[in-house]
Amino acid sequence: MNLGNIKDYYKILGVSENATQDEIKKAFRRLAKKYHPDMNKSKEAEEKFKEINEAYQVLSDPEKRKQYDAMRKGQFWNFGGFGSGSAGTQGFSGFGASQSANFDFNFDNFGFDFGDIFSSFFDFSDFGKKQRTRSSKRTQTPVYQVEVPFEVAVKGGVIEVPITHETICPVCHGTGSEPGGKDIKCPVCNGTGFISKNTGNFFMQSTCPRCGGRGLINTNPCKTCGGRGVVTQTKRVKVRIPAGVREGQILRLPKLGVRLQVFVKKDSRFRRVGNDIYTTYKINALKAIVGTVIEVETPHGKTVKVKVPAGIQPGQKLRLAGLGINGGDMFVVVEIEIPKNLKEKHREMIKEIIKDIEKQGG
Repeated sequence: MNLGNIKDYYKILGVSENATQDEIKKAFRRLAKKYHPDMNKSKEAEEKFKEINEAYQVLSDPEKRKQYDAMRKGQFWNFGGFGSGSAGTQGFSGFGASQSANFDFNFDNFGFDFGDIFSSFFDFSDFGKKQRTRSSKRTQTPVYQVEVPFEVAVKGGVIEVPITHETICPVCHGTGSEPGGKDIKCPVCNGTGFISKNTGNFFMQSTCPRCGGRGLINTNPCKTCGGRGVVTQTKRVKVRIPAGVREGQILRLPKLGVRLQVFVKKDSRFRRVGNDIYTTYKINALKAIVGTVIEVETPHGKTVKVKVPAGIQPGQKLRLAGLGINGGDMFVVVEIEIPKNLKEKHREMIKEIIKDIEKQGG
């Protein structure tokens, strides 16, 4: 039998095969404090922390430890943890296997990976004291809603976002226990971490409310984290918003383990339609008649000069190529403003102009 894929959990925790539960717990606390990703930012820390937690999950549970030791000694077919008719004895009887402890079956001839079978017995879906709960949360990445200024949405920028996350408890270092406390099998779920309910047509399974999916409860839980092994913290992190982000767009931030849904603040100066930007500019009616040059602010933080042709009409659009978003355009919508407080001499001058136009048939 090929046992090469079984990890040496005693070596990972740095304890002997005869280590007591207290020695195992102390070793875990020491290593968890050293390698937890919240405390150690090196690339190897997370993988190392996963291994440490795998080892602790098995060696801290007497029944799992017994099964693990039996596997390491090649007694896979005879340890009593799975019972008759389970995967431990009769589960492979279709191959004609004897239930004798001395039977030597070669998994390699049938393409079995002993490491895969071993992993199926010890559910290592994620690292941490509450691996089942955390694995479930990971599949439901939290979404934070943020509001960004219009200019940031157009040209990109960095904003600060309050992120709530779980980090290892600074008091119990992730064990969930006060000094002297010990883990016992949860009486509600019988150590499985789940409770099941048969509704007749459906079989429903949910996380145990008593142990939170751990399968264990502590006789003296940590007062700081309530026995969870983690505490909730909120910190402000800087996040780069890409240029051209759209209203309601969701940004994935794998390093933070969250997603951001972006909402854009309204801007009195600009309006976005696809990748085009629209702005309104008011022009004095007299300037609209003779033509003029105006200065227009863009959402990119620049000011450009725009030539307004003589005789421009209300609502007419002036196109500024390439000044929109991601290659889009910017449009200046012209509004004609009628002067209200003209001097009398200016009124008389306009009247004379109107008379000349009418004589020409205009």
